[in-house]
Amino acid sequence: MSASALITIAVFIFVAIHLYRRFHRESERKHTEALQSGTLEHPALDRGQIDEALQVIDEKLEKYRLDYIALHPQPRRAEHPWQSKFGGRPYWPRSQPYPKAANNRRLFLLAQLNFEEIPELPSMLGLPDTGLLQFFITDDELLGLPLDVPTGNMEELNYRVIYHPEIEREPDLLEQQVPDSREAQYFPLAGEYALTFSRESGLPALADYRFGRTGIDLGVLPDEVLDELFDRNEAAGSRVGGYANFTQEDPRQGQEENAWPLLFQMDSESRDGVEILWGDAGVGNFFIRPEDLAQRDFSRVWYNWDCC
Repeated sequence: MSASALITIAVFIFVAIHLYRRFHRESERKHTEALQSGTLEHPALDRGQIDEALQVIDEKLEKYRLDYIALHPQPRRAEHPWQSKFGGRPYWPRSQPYPKAANNRRLFLLAQLNFEEIPELPSMLGLPDTGLLQFFITDDELLGLPLDVPTGNMEELNYRVIYHPEIEREPDLLEQQVPDSREAQYFPLAGEYALTFSRESGLPALADYRFGRTGIDLGVLPDEVLDELFDRNEAAGSRVGGYANFTQEDPRQGQEENAWPLLFQMDSESRDGVEILWGDAGVGNFFIRPEDLAQRDFSRVWYNWDCC
């Protein structure tokens, strides 16, 4: 073989090695970028593999399970003014000034909870076991939505959360001329709904900012597993305590963990005789600082609602 042929072969081998190394480096770079961005495609999983992955995740989440009280609106009105319900005319003693918005208009009742009616109230929630807790909001396009974390200046708010430690059951001592949410224009409730209750518990919801404390990296999970987690762990439904649900994002992001646990959530719901709609199938939430709850101080409750 001639010297020129040997040189040609050597050059070819050199170029081939150079191209291989370049291709290998480029492949590694793309793989790393895909891992960082979460776009790396995983092989399709079968049902057994998905269930196995979910079981491992559930075992890690179990220690973060929280108790809560599920609220079930019924297609009927409450029998008495002081009973638990969504919407309608609120219980209100004549001896107290009725709550008003920043524009001095009277607020509408969103919900009221009579703690004496709630069975097996989890003590860990820190809620009272007697008295009546009420949630009021404005009837406008924003439904009283605040622009920032509440400071305690009630005159600046278009919502109120009010606690009555003692319930007056004498009709003559109750205010009769109070706003009725069924006459509101923008309200998320179509009617007044009596409530029933059940004690439940739930694993961390992916939308709740406290999910971050679990240490589970959602970015590396296969799509099939992630989709089922979002469907299962969403904290849907109206409730007292537990994890919160959102259609956008948790406004508590950036706050200290457990600084603002969920006090009350009203979720959109549509079935025979019950129609609750926050915008486009959204959800309303009320959060409270643990120290304020311990003092029965509901003047700085943080209210938020969002929709799709």
